[in-house]
Amino acid sequence: MNPRTIVLDPGFLKEIEPREGNNETFVIRLSVFDVPQEVAAEEGKGGVLHIRFFYPDEEKGVTDSSDEGMTLVTGRYSGKILGIDVKGNGRDADRIDAAVERLRQRGEKLRRPNQRLNHQLIETVLRRKGRELLTVPEPS
Repeated sequence: MNPRTIVLDPGFLKEIEPREGNNETFVIRLSVFDVPQEVAAEEGKGGVLHIRFFYPDEEKGVTDSSDEGMTLVTGRYSGKILGIDVKGNGRDADRIDAAVERLRQRGEKLRRPNQRLNHQLIETVLRRKGRELLTVPEPS
């Protein structure tokens, strides 16, 4: 099966960009290298839904955590989310919803602002585009 891919519109990303800070003089934002340009999903062997995020750089990934049927692949140095593998034989939409919830819970515990903001961004991308990602027509 070919991956289903969505190019993320820069306007959409700007609209959902998470920030931290309480005024105009102190705002923490993500680096352009921590904002994905594309997201792809593909059903793998054993019913694993592979979700991948593509960034402007080519940072190597490491398996960061595996729990409750979800494995995260994060950037070796930045900790940004490069991929999510969700196990199970449920509906794809249910698995995306479960991944969003786990990311939310995990993100609350992160100490580095860039990782926390990247988790929030990925959560929102999946919440808003996950079903669209699952319904992208296959090329003919």
